Amino acid sequence: MNENKSGISSKFNDLKSITVGEILYAIEQFKNIFEHQLKKNSENFSNIPLKVVIKRLSNNKVVDLIGIRRVEMNKEGSYIWFVCSVNKSDSIFIHNNEIVKLKLSTKSINEISDALNHFKKVFEHSLKIESKLFYDLPVKIVIMNGIEENDEEFVDTLDIATVLMNDVGSGIFCHSLIDDLKMIRDNPNYKKLLEESENKYANLMQRLSLN
Repeated sequence: MNENKSGISSKFNDLKSITVGEILYAIEQFKNIFEHQLKKNSENFSNIPLKVVIKRLSNNKVVDLIGIRRVEMNKEGSYIWFVCSVNKSDSIFIHNNEIVKLKLSTKSINEISDALNHFKKVFEHSLKIESKLFYDLPVKIVIMNGIEENDEEFVDTLDIATVLMNDVGSGIFCHSLIDDLKMIRDNPNYKKLLEESENKYANLMQRLSLN
């Protein structure tokens, strides 16, 4: 049992977050699928919401779904942040298992693309860094609690493992992993919470896939 836990933690430490270039490439691929395979109007693609799916590292099961509040770049120009909001009624991070998120507020693909284009200009013109290096910047999830830009409290940061679009083209999801076994070791109360969240999200993701 200890060897398994150690292996998972090692795997977690080896994970690297997806880059700006990889996200933009994925969006282009999804747009092509949206238009040519799903036969949908390409003009509607930009309105697709981008959400963040949180999964357990140990079994790859979904335990949380959060929306993107805003996009930021750190002052050194070394990271792009997808700043996500949580509150006491909807997040695994706040020790609560009341989960109702089908109408989750988040940013659209168009808003994400516009923000990345903005920070590319800042990267090149204000920070005086070669623009092609912008595409190599890692994109990370920052979890915040509180009212936007007013008494916000930092909760956690997460890497993005991959980005996927659902089968019907109604949503695109950044997938992030949490080291759930370490969380349980640090706080045994998380075990029940994670299991309950996992069961609830199995039903939620089924419903989302039908929207």
